[in-house]
Amino acid sequence: MCKYATETRVVEYSNFVIKEAHRATPLELATQICADLQRDGVDSVNEAGVARHIAEHMTHPAVKVATLIRELDSTRRTVHRSILSTDPESGQTGVDVNNVNTYVRIVGAMQQLYKLGDPSKLTFGQCADAETLSTKKPP
Repeated sequence: MCKYATETRVVEYSNFVIKEAHRATPLELATQICADLQRDGVDSVNEAGVARHIAEHMTHPAVKVATLIRELDSTRRTVHRSILSTDPESGQTGVDVNNVNTYVRIVGAMQQLYKLGDPSKLTFGQCADAETLSTKKPP
């Protein structure tokens, strides 16, 4: 997409991603973009490639904040599952203080990112089609 960044269609797709990054993952957005391209007979792009481009190359704050929040939340869930550990020898369950501290730091980082975002766009719903993703109000 970078190679064609100034083409009207790519600008429209980029604007769509910027507008909807808070509602859908890069892969969900890529699926919609590829479906649109395929309807027009363009088969030279794939969802994984477009999703990778969105995640790695789109530097717009709306896209990056949404991506970072999702990444941190995934890490937060992983760390949360490892806060309690069972000693294999005694069978006793204990709290892993290092993981608790890591968890607290991740939550703090997420809170900072949320402060950077537009509060009206921090509802991370999962949607499947462009019509559902549209934030336009009916006339």
